[in-house]
Amino acid sequence: ARWCARWWLHAEAIVRLAALWRSWETLRLDPNLGMASWLRDHLEPQRQVLMGDGGPFQACEGAEHNPPPDLPVIAVPDGHWATKKEGSE
Repeated sequence: ARWCARWWLHAEAIVRLAALWRSWETLRLDPNLGMASWLRDHLEPQRQVLMGDGGPFQACEGAEHNPPPDLPVIAVPDGHWATKKEGSE
């Protein structure tokens, strides 16, 4: 299992941990199966991704922070995200 002491420098980790927190805040209120469901359905899958060989901490070693390389990006052409006017195709 991999971890990074500077976990807050990994955007993917922040998103996944925030999702875990939100799901916990909902499921903790279920007195019957909430905690068990959260562990099985939310924590375990996210933990596998976060701490797995292909996860956001893949190049980190304990206290040594090694961010993954940036993915190549080509700028979006102007007008690509423009919304179509009503009646046009």
